[in-house]
Amino acid sequence: MTENKEVIEVLAQRLTPTVKKVLSNGVEAEKIKVILEFDGYREYRRSRVRRAIRHLGGRVVRELPLINALAVEIPASGL
Repeated sequence: MTENKEVIEVLAQRLTPTVKKVLSNGVEAEKIKVILEFDGYREYRRSRVRRAIRHLGGRVVRELPLINALAVEIPASGL
């Protein structure tokens, strides 16, 4: 469970100011679509990242290997 908490904190740090603003305004979107960028190929391929996304109620929609990123659909409440 601690591993998930660490990954969740990392994901929260990666939110753009625009997404943070939308979330702080209390938008009632059931799920929002975001792109999570990572520093390297290995980082976004790790299973702990995917487990944390699932733990938050989200799902990986697509891998974006050219930019070391994941397209994710996640409940706004999970961010």
